[in-house]
Amino acid sequence: MEELNKEIREFQKTVDSSLSSDDGIGITANVKASEDGSGADLEAIKGMLSEVNSQLAKEEEGYLAEQKIQEQLQKELDDYEKKMSLMEAITDKTNSVQVLTRQTSELEQTLASLGEELQRRCRCQHCEAENLEVLSLLLQGDQDMEVS
Repeated sequence: MEELNKEIREFQKTVDSSLSSDDGIGITANVKASEDGSGADLEAIKGMLSEVNSQLAKEEEGYLAEQKIQEQLQKELDDYEKKMSLMEAITDKTNSVQVLTRQTSELEQTLASLGEELQRRCRCQHCEAENLEVLSLLLQGDQDMEVS
Protein backbone atom coordinates (compact mmCIF):
# COMPACT_ATOMS: atom_id res chain seq x y z
CA MET A 1 0.00 0.00 0.00
CA GLU A 2 2.88 2.38 0.78
CA GLU A 3 4.41 1.72 -2.63
CA LEU A 4 1.07 2.40 -4.27
CA ASN A 5 0.72 5.66 -2.35
CA LYS A 6 4.25 6.64 -3.41
CA GLU A 7 3.40 5.92 -7.07
CA ILE A 8 0.20 7.95 -6.80
CA ARG A 9 2.13 10.91 -5.37
CA GLU A 10 4.71 10.63 -8.15
CA PHE A 11 1.93 10.45 -10.72
CA GLN A 12 0.27 13.53 -9.26
CA LYS A 13 3.60 15.39 -9.39
CA THR A 14 4.02 14.31 -12.99
CA VAL A 15 0.51 15.47 -13.87
CA ASP A 16 1.02 18.77 -12.04
CA SER A 17 4.32 19.41 -13.77
CA SER A 18 2.94 18.50 -17.19
CA LEU A 19 -0.14 20.68 -16.72
CA SER A 20 1.71 23.74 -15.45
CA SER A 21 3.31 25.93 -18.08
CA ASP A 22 6.53 27.85 -18.11
CA ASP A 23 4.97 30.91 -19.75
CA GLY A 24 2.66 31.64 -16.78
CA ILE A 25 -0.66 31.22 -18.60
CA GLY A 26 -1.86 28.41 -16.28
CA ILE A 27 -3.65 25.10 -16.38
CA THR A 28 -6.37 26.18 -18.78
CA ALA A 29 -3.77 27.13 -21.34
CA ASN A 30 -2.16 23.69 -21.01
CA VAL A 31 -5.49 21.97 -21.43
CA LYS A 32 -6.21 24.09 -24.52
CA ALA A 33 -2.73 23.35 -25.83
CA SER A 34 -3.32 19.66 -25.27
CA GLU A 35 -6.63 19.86 -27.03
CA ASP A 36 -5.17 21.90 -29.88
CA GLY A 37 -1.89 20.28 -30.64
CA SER A 38 -0.73 17.41 -28.46
CA GLY A 39 -3.53 15.02 -27.70
CA ALA A 40 -0.82 12.41 -27.21
CA ASP A 41 0.16 13.95 -23.86
CA LEU A 42 -3.44 13.82 -22.73
CA GLU A 43 -3.77 10.21 -23.86
CA ALA A 44 -0.56 9.31 -22.06
CA ILE A 45 -1.86 10.88 -18.87
CA LYS A 46 -5.18 9.05 -19.25
CA GLY A 47 -3.28 5.81 -19.79
CA MET A 48 -1.17 6.37 -16.70
CA LEU A 49 -4.29 7.21 -14.70
CA SER A 50 -6.10 4.07 -15.81
CA GLU A 51 -2.98 2.02 -15.03
CA VAL A 52 -2.80 3.51 -11.53
CA ASN A 53 -6.53 2.90 -11.04
CA SER A 54 -6.23 -0.74 -12.10
CA GLN A 55 -3.21 -1.24 -9.85
CA LEU A 56 -5.08 0.43 -7.00
CA ALA A 57 -8.02 -1.93 -7.56
CA LYS A 58 -5.68 -4.95 -7.52
CA GLU A 59 -4.03 -3.75 -4.32
CA GLU A 60 -7.40 -3.18 -2.69
CA GLU A 61 -8.53 -6.68 -3.65
CA GLY A 62 -5.33 -8.10 -2.17
CA TYR A 63 -5.79 -6.07 0.98
CA LEU A 64 -9.40 -7.27 1.38
CA ALA A 65 -8.34 -10.87 0.80
CA GLU A 66 -5.60 -10.57 3.43
CA GLN A 67 -8.03 -8.91 5.82
CA LYS A 68 -10.48 -11.80 5.35
CA ILE A 69 -7.71 -14.32 5.99
CA GLN A 70 -6.68 -12.42 9.13
CA GLU A 71 -10.28 -12.45 10.40
CA GLN A 72 -10.51 -16.20 9.79
CA LEU A 73 -7.22 -16.79 11.60
CA GLN A 74 -8.40 -14.66 14.53
CA LYS A 75 -11.61 -16.70 14.69
CA GLU A 76 -9.62 -19.95 14.66
CA LEU A 77 -7.34 -18.60 17.40
CA ASP A 78 -10.37 -17.71 19.53
CA ASP A 79 -11.80 -21.21 18.98
CA TYR A 80 -8.49 -22.82 19.97
CA GLU A 81 -8.27 -20.67 23.09
CA LYS A 82 -11.80 -21.74 24.09
CA LYS A 83 -10.93 -25.38 23.48
CA MET A 84 -7.73 -24.99 25.50
CA SER A 85 -9.58 -23.52 28.47
CA LEU A 86 -12.13 -26.37 28.28
CA MET A 87 -9.31 -28.91 28.18
CA GLU A 88 -7.71 -27.29 31.23
CA ALA A 89 -11.03 -27.41 33.09
CA ILE A 90 -11.51 -31.08 32.16
CA THR A 91 -7.96 -31.86 33.30
CA ASP A 92 -8.57 -30.12 36.63
CA LYS A 93 -11.83 -32.03 37.16
CA THR A 94 -10.15 -35.31 36.19
CA ASN A 95 -7.41 -34.68 38.73
CA SER A 96 -10.06 -33.92 41.37
CA VAL A 97 -11.85 -37.18 40.57
CA GLN A 98 -8.58 -39.09 40.87
CA VAL A 99 -7.92 -37.54 44.28
CA LEU A 100 -11.44 -38.42 45.42
CA THR A 101 -10.99 -41.97 44.11
CA ARG A 102 -7.78 -42.34 46.12
CA GLN A 103 -9.47 -40.96 49.22
CA THR A 104 -12.41 -43.33 48.73
CA SER A 105 -10.03 -46.25 48.35
CA GLU A 106 -8.24 -45.27 51.55
CA LEU A 107 -11.55 -44.94 53.39
CA GLU A 108 -12.65 -48.37 52.13
CA GLN A 109 -9.40 -49.87 53.40
CA THR A 110 -9.88 -48.18 56.78
CA LEU A 111 -13.47 -49.42 56.94
CA ALA A 112 -12.38 -52.98 56.08
CA SER A 113 -9.69 -52.95 58.77
CA LEU A 114 -12.16 -51.57 61.34
CA GLY A 115 -14.64 -54.32 60.40
CA GLU A 116 -11.93 -56.95 60.88
CA GLU A 117 -10.97 -55.41 64.22
CA LEU A 118 -14.63 -55.45 65.30
CA GLN A 119 -14.99 -59.11 64.35
CA ARG A 120 -11.78 -59.93 66.18
CA ARG A 121 -12.99 -58.22 69.36
CA CYS A 122 -16.31 -60.07 69.23
CA ARG A 123 -14.67 -63.53 69.06
CA CYS A 124 -14.19 -65.61 72.09
CA GLN A 125 -10.51 -65.96 72.82
CA HIS A 126 -10.87 -69.54 73.96
CA CYS A 127 -13.21 -71.16 71.45
CA GLU A 128 -12.89 -68.70 68.56
CA ALA A 129 -16.71 -68.51 68.25
CA GLU A 130 -18.24 -65.18 67.32
CA ASN A 131 -20.19 -63.52 70.08
CA LEU A 132 -23.05 -61.82 68.25
CA GLU A 133 -24.55 -60.48 71.47
CA VAL A 134 -21.46 -58.38 72.16
CA LEU A 135 -21.49 -57.16 68.57
CA SER A 136 -25.13 -56.07 68.77
CA LEU A 137 -24.47 -54.30 72.09
CA LEU A 138 -21.54 -52.47 70.52
CA LEU A 139 -23.65 -51.45 67.56
CA GLN A 140 -26.47 -50.24 69.83
CA GLY A 141 -23.95 -48.25 71.83
CA ASP A 142 -22.74 -46.60 68.61
CA GLN A 143 -26.31 -45.73 67.59
CA ASP A 144 -27.07 -44.28 71.02
CA MET A 145 -23.97 -42.13 70.76
CA GLU A 146 -25.03 -40.87 67.30
CA VAL A 147 -28.48 -39.88 68.59
CA SER A 148 -27.04 -37.97 71.54
